[in-house]
Amino acid sequence: MGTQEPRNPTSQLPRNPGSQEDGKVASQEPAKTGSQELGKRADFPQQTFNIHPDIIDMLEDMKRDLRRRHSIKTSKEILAEEAIRLLCLDFQQKQNDSQIVHILKKIPGTQEDGKPGSK
Repeated sequence: MGTQEPRNPTSQLPRNPGSQEDGKVASQEPAKTGSQELGKRADFPQQTFNIHPDIIDMLEDMKRDLRRRHSIKTSKEILAEEAIRLLCLDFQQKQNDSQIVHILKKIPGTQEDGKPGSK
């Protein structure tokens, strides 16, 4: 089982989304999301995140709308994974101008030493 980390309930992202050994996202290609991918999910390492109930509701709504409007059957797990993948790619490409930097700068307690760009 993964670990549960405390986090700000207004943030929709885990503090540490995990990484590959070299610290890079594994692939910049869209993930396979058909029955072929679903069979392989049991082999993935499991990680647990606390997610705000409003976000869970949004995932449920999206899952339902995808099924009804687009005949796409998916899971909340796949939706969350793809959202995190898109956010990571955005950060890799845009760095300081990425969506996550703009979001986190607005959340109290996410800036270290009050210095922009500090690690």
